[in-house]
Parts: sequence; C-alpha cells; structure tokens
Amino acid sequence: MSTAGRAEADYSKGNSGSWAGSGAHPMVRAGLVAVAAIGALLLIVSDFQTLYSITVGTVVKKSIVGHDQHSFALLLIGLAALGMTAASVAASRSRAAMGAVALARAAMAAVALLGLVALLIALIGDLPDVNSTGLIGQLYAEASASAKIGFYMETLGAIALIFAGISMLLLSASVKPSGRAARRRAGARERTRAGGARGPVDAEDAGWL
Repeated sequence: MSTAGRAEADYSKGNSGSWAGSGAHPMVRAGLVAVAAIGALLLIVSDFQTLYSITVGTVVKKSIVGHDQHSFALLLIGLAALGMTAASVAASRSRAAMGAVALARAAMAAVALLGLVALLIALIGDLPDVNSTGLIGQLYAEASASAKIGFYMETLGAIALIFAGISMLLLSASVKPSGRAARRRAGARERTRAGGARGPVDAEDAGWL
C-alpha cells in the first residue's frame, strides 16, 4: 500500500474513532456507557415505584407511584436515554467519516440533556409534593409525608445521565484526530517527491508544526 493510501486509512480511522478509537482507557469508556445505561434504567423502573407516601401514625393514608405523578414522563425519558446511549456507541464505532463523530457527540449531549430534564422533574415537579401532606395534613395533625424509593431512584438516575453524558462529551472532545495530520504530511511528501510542489512548502503540511 502506498504512503498516501496508508495515510487515507489512518485518516478514516482517526476521524471515525475519535471516541471509541481514542487513546483513552477502554474501561473508562465502557464505564461511562454503563453509568448512562444504569441511569436510564433507574428512570424507567422509578416510574413504577412508590414516589412518596403520607402516613398518619403507622397508617398509610396516601401512596403515590411515579407514573401517577408525572404521567410516564420518566419512562419515556429513560427509553430515549437508552436509545441515545446505544446510538453514541454505534456511531463512535462506525468507520464512516466525520458525520459519525458528530452524530456520536450529539447523542452524548442528548444523554446529558435528558438527564437534566429528568432532574428538573424530580426537583421541581416531585420534591414539593414529596414534602407536603396536603389535605391529609389539614385533617390530621400527626400526618407526615416521606420520600420513597421511587424518588431516590429517579434523582439518582437523572444525575447518572448528566454525569455520563458530559463525561463522554469531554472524553470525545479531548481527543484530537491524528489521521488528518498524518494525511497532510504524507501528501506533502508525495508532492515533494513528484516535483509538484513548486512554491513554498506549508509548514503545517510538511509536518513541522
């Protein structure tokens, strides 16, 4: 294979693998994907768990399940986050050109954004009700409201998505594709050998920078 051919192959691999093919430790990448997947699953499961309950003494007067509170919103967000996580992995492993890299990064950003939306639902939509006894509190002085497993699951899942999405984006952005520089240097050498470069040689193309 010619020098230009090898450089072209390196270029393709370097650009398409800006995240999956980067020098970052594979366990870090796999760990972030796992965190995103776990976060999405937590959101999905939380929609079927008890969000909060109101008790009077030892008697439970009211118990609210996640999907009763926000109409399956977290279920949909969790499913979307799973899809975006899978899309980011598939795109980052693609041998296509820069379009795959852009798609992978867009999917990573979407994971973080979905986590942010879920966190806002938990903190703005659910938290006030979790701490309120409502009408029951007006009827019974000893009434108390408490968060249950569903609230903690949705909050943890949202934070996991934000962390994983932002971390994957930073990991991807920190990797500079080396294939492009190799291709430029190889192209400059080929032109020099062929006598095609009559003018001054660009310092960056020649590999001096």
